[in-house]
Amino acid sequence: MERLIFDRLTRLDDEGRPQPQLATSWSHDAGDKSWQFSLRSDVKWPDGSPLTPLEAATPLAAANPDWRLTVGGGTLLIEPNAPLPGLPAE
Repeated sequence: MERLIFDRLTRLDDEGRPQPQLATSWSHDAGDKSWQFSLRSDVKWPDGSPLTPLEAATPLAAANPDWRLTVGGGTLLIEPNAPLPGLPAE
């Protein structure tokens, strides 16, 4: 149901591979414990104001209180409490 309401960082294509949605690209460290997402700069709220990285991080923080989230410069850094090799597909 949430896909009908909210855009996500990524979406899955017909073969189940993550594709850009709010994020334009992403990378991770060797242990899959640190993920950096670069966010689109052209996303706007219905009133025309831009979506900030902090606003994109807020629902993730609420749903995953054990994760460390850092925002800045158009990026969102996600550090889960355990390795998450499939994070872009989740």
